[in-house]
Amino acid sequence: FEMGTFNNLYATCDCPYCGKTGDFEIQFKHGDTWLYAYKIGDEIKWGKNDYFNGEHISPPIGDYKKHINERLILEGIGSMCRFCNQDYPLFDIKIENNFIESVNGKPHTQNPR
Repeated sequence: FEMGTFNNLYATCDCPYCGKTGDFEIQFKHGDTWLYAYKIGDEIKWGKNDYFNGEHISPPIGDYKKHINERLILEGIGSMCRFCNQDYPLFDIKIENNFIESVNGKPHTQNPR
């Protein structure tokens, strides 16, 4: 998918290719996309360049507030795994009540390589 401006989730999780636990920088488009740095447990910020589950919300701030109590699974693109050197693994980022709850690697069969 097309990235443009995004946010980063910094998380320790399992690589979807080799299964080893490592630190990943995971890019995603949700909330105010302005290169914010997030970790598990953080609340999503909203502002001027808003995306809801990857879809741009036109200014003024869209009607995202009615959705913040929803449970969402966002797709994110991770940094290279330091163990297997696989580039761009895909991750599922779980958002609940506007907070980042967890992140898991997508099975490698759902990854592009």
